[in-house]
Amino acid sequence: MTSLSQKNLMKLAKQSDAKGDTKTAIQNLEEALRDSQPTEIVIELCDLYLKSKQEDQAYALIKEEPDLFSDERIFAEYSKILQANHFLIEALE
Repeated sequence: MTSLSQKNLMKLAKQSDAKGDTKTAIQNLEEALRDSQPTEIVIELCDLYLKSKQEDQAYALIKEEPDLFSDERIFAEYSKILQANHFLIEALE
């Protein structure tokens, strides 16, 4: 569950990303994750990491999720990250 503060930071991140300011968008989402890690913020941040060619950061963040396979959104993001990192062996498992 996201707090009001986290929702505001997500909104700011989307606005920054729409303006092409990926760095600020990432900073906003990283701040939103300080208290807790709601799935929606993790997915948004992973997308931004991939967009800014920080595939290793996306991988590290997604691996913190407790279950990568039961939530379709998490699994889809995990698959994209594996592909971006060229982790074929792990993707095939």
